Amino acid sequence: MNSLLPPSATPLMLALEGADAAGLDAIETDVVATLATPDVCPAKVLPFLGWGYSVDAWSTEWTDAEKRAVVAAALGIHARKGTRGGLDDAVAPFGAGLIIQEWWQADPPAAPHTFTVRVTAGGQVRPADWFRALYDTVDQTKPRRDHYSVLVDQTATGAVEVGVIGSAAVFAHFDTTATRAA
Repeated sequence: MNSLLPPSATPLMLALEGADAAGLDAIETDVVATLATPDVCPAKVLPFLGWGYSVDAWSTEWTDAEKRAVVAAALGIHARKGTRGGLDDAVAPFGAGLIIQEWWQADPPAAPHTFTVRVTAGGQVRPADWFRALYDTVDQTKPRRDHYSVLVDQTATGAVEVGVIGSAAVFAHFDTTATRAA
């Protein structure tokens, strides 16, 4: 008898027993080793690697470089969740246009345990999916007692034309503030 399996073995068990060791040796272990490294794994594997690293927010709109950065930062973020440093690490892959201002840094100081995430788009229009991923990331990494708001600073260039129509019976008053970019 050349099998170690009992007579009640299923066909699958018999097929697995008959697997050729040479076939197993043909598997390229170098390729398998790269699947767990965010910097060198194939791009189509990144969503699964992100799931394995427990990435809190994911956007299909991100570039491969952004996806790799999010996956690479995931373990460090999980180690520091609930701290300002963890929040800074978590939003870093979203780009340099994010500024976090805590309540005591505001002038005048805001309500305790609040903070503001300021997004300076700099002329770049962000898709709704990007903002959803940002909210999810902040929700997952901020201290639980803290509340936050998101402000989007959008700059635009061009001519502004203002027209006012008035009559003896109607008065129009406009308070406007215009800033000029340097």
